[in-house]
Amino acid sequence: MSKLTREILVAREAASLGAKIIDEIYAQDFAVDWKGADDPVTTADRAANQAIVALLRERFPDDSVCAEESGEDDNRAAVARGGRVWFVDPVDGTKEFIAKNGEFCVMVGLAIDGVATVGAVVAPAWKRALWGAVGEGAFESREGSSPTPLVVRAPSDAIRMVASRSRPDARVEHVARTLGIDRARPCGSVGLKVALVAACEADLYVLPSGGAKLWDSLAPHAIANAAGATVTDARGEAIRYAGVDLALGHGIVVAHPTVHARAIDALRSAS
Repeated sequence: MSKLTREILVAREAASLGAKIIDEIYAQDFAVDWKGADDPVTTADRAANQAIVALLRERFPDDSVCAEESGEDDNRAAVARGGRVWFVDPVDGTKEFIAKNGEFCVMVGLAIDGVATVGAVVAPAWKRALWGAVGEGAFESREGSSPTPLVVRAPSDAIRMVASRSRPDARVEHVARTLGIDRARPCGSVGLKVALVAACEADLYVLPSGGAKLWDSLAPHAIANAAGATVTDARGEAIRYAGVDLALGHGIVVAHPTVHARAIDALRSAS
């Protein structure tokens, strides 16, 4: 038994609980509100957020929790506190959830001293669950099957890239051209795009910057690292899940180490 066994089990339980809640709402008509001009929120986001946060606080009362649909002041205080901080995205890919295209997931992860350490991602429409912890390995279950280990491998042929479905970026296109990638696979949800790299269905994901927050990346970051991928921001620097800023200000790049280095070089030339 690893020293993170309980944390992994609770992360999986919490993400599965959230997935059950949002999957039931997904099958119905549901209300959509707007937190900002391009930032929708649904009854599913709020219901899953509440249930997941309650579970985490029950199981780990001494840990902090930063959850997307919780108050911004509380979230900033949780992250600034440092130590053990859980990050929750109750519906990553809310636009895709509203569009009912299946590209959304629930993400629960733990940062310890600012480092992405444990993660669980459940995509109910895809019937897939991924989880892992740094130093403990990463795993996937499809349609309730037995866990399969995830190990990121160097591409043997052309590099397969996954990119945002709704937010095109000239720097991403530059990276694709530089690395000889003809076409990137479009996909919603930061978490699912990182998960596709961890599951060896893509070799590279690049988000140069934008509106993503720390809860968009923490859980899949931990899983991808556990599977052997290199994960940094778009400058090639470590992403810290600590401090007072909730924004993923310099984006994220996820890939096998050899591909990652080439992608970072391409981003630097784009700048």
